[in-house]
Amino acid sequence: MAEVVQNGVELMAYIPISNMDLFMWISKNGSGTLA
Repeated sequence: MAEVVQNGVELMAYIPISNMDLFMWISKNGSGTLA
C-alpha cells in the first residue's frame, strides 16, 4: 500500500499547471458535468 501512496505523490508532483487549472475549473463548475 505504501508503494501506491508514494506513486500517487510522485504523480501529483508532475501534474502540469494547465491540468491544475482544469481541475479548479471542474471544482467550480461541478464534477457532475464529467459523470
